[in-house]
Amino acid sequence: MVNLMKSLMLLLLMLLSQTAPAQVQVATVTVIESHSLIRELLARVIAPKRQFIATEVRGVVSSSRIEMGTEVTAGQMVVEVESAEQQALVEIARSEYESITLDLAHKRRILDRAESNLTHRAISKAQFDEIETRYRKALVNKKLLSNRLALEETRLAKHRIKAPFRGNLVTATPVIGQYVRPGDTVFEVVNTDTSRLSLELTSSELAALARGDYALLCNNILLTPLAVSPSGNSRSGMNLLETSTCADIEELRPGQHSGVNLVNINLANVPGNGVHTDT
Repeated sequence: MVNLMKSLMLLLLMLLSQTAPAQVQVATVTVIESHSLIRELLARVIAPKRQFIATEVRGVVSSSRIEMGTEVTAGQMVVEVESAEQQALVEIARSEYESITLDLAHKRRILDRAESNLTHRAISKAQFDEIETRYRKALVNKKLLSNRLALEETRLAKHRIKAPFRGNLVTATPVIGQYVRPGDTVFEVVNTDTSRLSLELTSSELAALARGDYALLCNNILLTPLAVSPSGNSRSGMNLLETSTCADIEELRPGQHSGVNLVNINLANVPGNGVHTDT
């Protein structure tokens, strides 16, 4: 028993005499992404749905003036050009069409009787052919007059100029009594629900942007390229690029400008106080 106790004490002394494990240091490195400014750009706010509307007819404006900024809906008549003469042409074409329709129905009945008479040999084949030819001519004339009526109605519709989409008038419409010619712009409409930024870059900058080396920042918001011109400007050699907008400039109207930064994003900055050690 005494020998056992001595052995246990000896073992305990040996364990206590072992060297304590060495301390391990852990380093934490804080890396900050750094954007190196290439150059500052001035981007123009544009609206993809913006359109000049011109008249296709000549005449005197018969609709009242609508002020700029007025909201219009898609298909709403905005400007009307006096159309009494064209309306008369439509009525003439409609009357001619109705007349040929009645005449065709009459010739159809004559042809039906001729078919019956031919079966009973009451008329000759030559007489039947003549009756059938008259009917077919009337059938062709009806189609011709139908197309003529559609054409005159289309011309009449061009006197009532409508908004192609919902938006606001950029310019006021002509005053009543103003004379307009084909090609004259009568109003401009813009839809500001969606907007873009338009700016110019060199070919090398566009290539770096496509590779992901460069980025466009607006108020520290990354812009997304949406469209690029297939060729550069003939004078400046710059390429036109359209991008998304940033939330901070949503209050800007089309035609206004906003600052954009072209930056190099393939850099990492390790500040001097960014390394921390801990045990």
